[in-house]
Amino acid sequence: MKIRHIATLVLCSILLSTVPLHAAEEQEEEQETKSIDGFGTLSGGDAFKPTLWKGTGRPIVEELFPKLPSKSSSPTLKALISKLAQSTTEPPQGDGTPGLLFTSRVEHLVNVGQGEAALKMLEILPSDLMDDKRKMLKDKANLIAMNTGDGCQGAYDRAHEKEETAFWNEAKVLCLAVEDGAEKATGAIQEYKEKSGKDTLLCCSNIKIAEVIAGLTGDKKTGTIPARASAVEAAFLKKAGWTESDKTLAQRLELYSAFVKVSDSGATFDASGIPLWLNTKAAEGKSNVAAKALVLMESMGEKVPPSVWQKVKPLSPPPRGTNAYEDMLWNMDKAAYASRQGETILYALAAIGNGGVSKLHPAIMGRIVNALKMVGLKKEASLLAAESLLD
Repeated sequence: MKIRHIATLVLCSILLSTVPLHAAEEQEEEQETKSIDGFGTLSGGDAFKPTLWKGTGRPIVEELFPKLPSKSSSPTLKALISKLAQSTTEPPQGDGTPGLLFTSRVEHLVNVGQGEAALKMLEILPSDLMDDKRKMLKDKANLIAMNTGDGCQGAYDRAHEKEETAFWNEAKVLCLAVEDGAEKATGAIQEYKEKSGKDTLLCCSNIKIAEVIAGLTGDKKTGTIPARASAVEAAFLKKAGWTESDKTLAQRLELYSAFVKVSDSGATFDASGIPLWLNTKAAEGKSNVAAKALVLMESMGEKVPPSVWQKVKPLSPPPRGTNAYEDMLWNMDKAAYASRQGETILYALAAIGNGGVSKLHPAIMGRIVNALKMVGLKKEASLLAAESLLD
């Protein structure tokens, strides 16, 4: 009996000693996964401050990051998202899903066409944390960066998977056109057309572009990459000889140069130029732009004389948004007044969405511009205000 008693005591002591050890290991592993949410490839003056998420709970960041624009032709929005995604910061505090923010950041680099930047982010990740989602993002990033060897192998491997099947089949066709030319591309293109019932791929007739790349057609016509093209589409369009618009923001705003100027420090507005501009031929059919500009000027803190307001037709009030959208704007304003920079940026970009700045009512755009200005992003705010004047 005494021996059995001693054996029982020894077994209990072993069990008790291992439980804390396992718990400590699990806690250490969770802490490591949480810490990657602050990993980044930018620091110092090129990045946001390490305290970007100070005062903002992890659940808010995890909820808002996926709502950022996934497509945009705005260079300012792309630059903001890129900087936000690459900055080295202290991870946000609170309960949530460790590692989710890191993945969202890489995904948005892919969405805005920053393939090389996404690959650099994934390179700093410990190899044991490269899960299936991150491997898929790596394949997409390689396609965007035109590392077609690795990227196209990923497309071939994923063409039969259930997740994003259409996307990977489309990528496979384009890869065959790039890598193998007419012989293999012909069969793949025909097979895709028969299975999908489509003559085109995604937004930009990429089946036809695949045919051009593979030399299956004499039509060598190229053009400017459409603003609606996804990052992967844009990469293959470039491969086919298409080009991005080479016009600067200043050139695109030339029609409104009487009252808005763009420089390296941002955009500046001058209300005194509005009355003169309204009397020019350039203003025909564009009088609403003048009223829009005045609203944005005031949101930037510029004083607009009453005599100038009298020259323009008042804008109709903004349409009533959904409760969720109104809450988003309200939360953006609260975050800005509390100087929570990261949170303000997330709410502002989510409020802009894929529709872009030019589609927003000036009153709403004015709130977004003012919020960004309040958290130290005056240059970005002014550029977005200027971009919103464009159709």
